[in-house]
Amino acid sequence: MKTAFTYIDEENFSIEKEYFNMRVRDAHYRNQPIILLKAHPNGIICQLGYCIDKDFPIEVVKIPRLK
Repeated sequence: MKTAFTYIDEENFSIEKEYFNMRVRDAHYRNQPIILLKAHPNGIICQLGYCIDKDFPIEVVKIPRLK
């Protein structure tokens, strides 16, 4: 049975490669009105945005700051 540490040591290259293929640096909204997907009662807002690098749709979650 493999431990988590040995798995990460053996599969580190493929894990890093998959992470860099999936990661999203930032989001943009394509010069159109922002589409609201869901608004939670605690102030969290889910919007439809697009990946700034690959331009595929993503869900942007905005969490309000507590002051």
